[in-house]
Amino acid sequence: MRYLLEDLPWLPHPPADFKAQCKQLPTSANPWLEALDLALYRLDDRQLMTLSRACSALPSPKSEVGRLLRPFKLAVTGNCTLDMLAPILIASGLRHGLQLEVTTGGFNQTAMEALNPNSPLLANTPDGVLMFLDHNGLELSGSEGDSSEHEPAKEALQYLTKLAHALSQNGVKNILVHTIVPPPLALLGHLESRIPQGQSFQIEQFNQMLRDEAYKQGWVLLDLAHLVMQIGSTRWFDPIKWHLAKLPFDPAFLPLYGDHVCRLLAANLGQTRKCLVLDLDNTLWGGVIGDDGLDGIVLGQGDPMGEAFVAFQKLVLSLKKRGVILAVCSKNQEETALQPFRAHQDMVLKEADIAVFMANWNPKSENLKAIALQLNIGLDSLVFVDDNPAEREQVRTAFPQVAVVELPEDPAYYGWTLLGGGWFESLRFTQEDTLRADQYRAEQQRQQLQLSTLDLTDFLISLAMQGQMGGFNAQDRRRVTQLINKTNQFNCTTLRVTEEEVAAYQIQEDRFGVQMRLQDRFGDHGLISAIAGHMDEQHWYIDLWVMSCRVFNRQVEHAMLNELVAQARRRGVKILVGRYLPTQRNKVIQTLFVDFGFSPMSGDDECWSLDLTRYESRKHCIEMMPYQTISVEDQA
Repeated sequence: MRYLLEDLPWLPHPPADFKAQCKQLPTSANPWLEALDLALYRLDDRQLMTLSRACSALPSPKSEVGRLLRPFKLAVTGNCTLDMLAPILIASGLRHGLQLEVTTGGFNQTAMEALNPNSPLLANTPDGVLMFLDHNGLELSGSEGDSSEHEPAKEALQYLTKLAHALSQNGVKNILVHTIVPPPLALLGHLESRIPQGQSFQIEQFNQMLRDEAYKQGWVLLDLAHLVMQIGSTRWFDPIKWHLAKLPFDPAFLPLYGDHVCRLLAANLGQTRKCLVLDLDNTLWGGVIGDDGLDGIVLGQGDPMGEAFVAFQKLVLSLKKRGVILAVCSKNQEETALQPFRAHQDMVLKEADIAVFMANWNPKSENLKAIALQLNIGLDSLVFVDDNPAEREQVRTAFPQVAVVELPEDPAYYGWTLLGGGWFESLRFTQEDTLRADQYRAEQQRQQLQLSTLDLTDFLISLAMQGQMGGFNAQDRRRVTQLINKTNQFNCTTLRVTEEEVAAYQIQEDRFGVQMRLQDRFGDHGLISAIAGHMDEQHWYIDLWVMSCRVFNRQVEHAMLNELVAQARRRGVKILVGRYLPTQRNKVIQTLFVDFGFSPMSGDDECWSLDLTRYESRKHCIEMMPYQTISVEDQA
């Protein structure tokens, strides 16, 4: 089997009439929906450009389509020819739910474009800037003579940091950088990466410092060096096209590069998938459990195919340990489907690893809808894995927003294909992530308890919930940032923030930030809600309020508002102002402020005010622990 990453093998092949379908888009009744469908194929650079050109002739998406696409203005600057990136990124963005407007800078104009607030690159007030600087642009070419004369890696990072800070000061909120790919030829041979004068040494040193700095600064980092390591630098670089047109890499890799940029942009906007839905027969084991029986399925050591399925299960389990929810969707009798989980000695995955187990004879699209409903997540949070092409096509047709993995025939490549798609791309990893999958499984137990309890209050009391609120702190800052950026449903303003901005809510005297943790008798939910805002003498303004969908209908918002009002009163505040910016995904809280007694503010349809002198604390069933104040040491 020829497995090449640049082919995007996790996607299906495009239809034979792809070009004709692109031409027909302007006359289609639902052109953007069809464009979204076309973007889901494994398109080469020419096909991506064709799709991008077709989209440029379309009117703005209608509201029912616009909810599937998030507008984002991206500017690209670098020390190479960049024009070919724009159509690639625009078409690839559709695949990741992005409606990109791309502006490319001039050749080798990065410094001027970043430092000059009136540069053409910044004239369109981009939401983000991608800095495409390679070893030439950062002068990482190896050095002659005494290595102590200067430190090329450190100087290159200082230069990049200076440009990034200039962009931030000029209003750019999202900075995208990437690690540097070492050229394939080593002047000093095997000594190249061992001495400070070596180019490979300098690039490796720069890349490691950049990884640390990007994390610290909140930049989005594309680890291009790692990606090209999987491909081979002799295939990535094309010296002929560099000398001919200053192309930074072989255009054959444009689709792969564009896809990686867009998956990171989507992740940065909180559009990472949450749940992996697995078929069983010939997906987790070889054979059909209903026909072959427990002893007849292929799974385990001693058989190449059996070992491949074990390896795939280990990969799936690793995903679960980093926070991906697991579900099963199989056409089977439930008791039969559960047999390997309960009795096969080589099963890596256990029944307890699966948050929702759905085995029946319904169409898989129906079961996927039920799984999303049970988990209280959107269909666009699901990744579906099934060896059967017919089942994959049925799901793609019914729900294009579900990511469907195009599995190869050989299970040895299942893991590569699943990871290759990058659906679970994440920019941060927190302790909360390691608990998420088990938290969703515990939520299923809560739902079963609720079904057996007729009265909602009785049910909430039976959960024995305990909550604790506190101010923003350094220890939880990463999790708070992640929660804000990934939450779409209970999110009043869909404001996205960096860790630095969260820190500002903690430290600055004219701002406030509170968070809440929750646990019950089934487990610890962790940090599940946050409110941040600014203030003057008489008012507190809520800039954002987010809450995990895992704790909807637990009266968490009652407890939070009670505490927020109490704190505001202690500081003499009279009015609390909330803001709600409607989106297609936060309709669940469209009456939040009305329900709490807020009144619409004259002349502002988005803001609501609450007279704190009249507010009566809301009842809830959560035992609240003492409020955690921010320590002086933490503030420092």
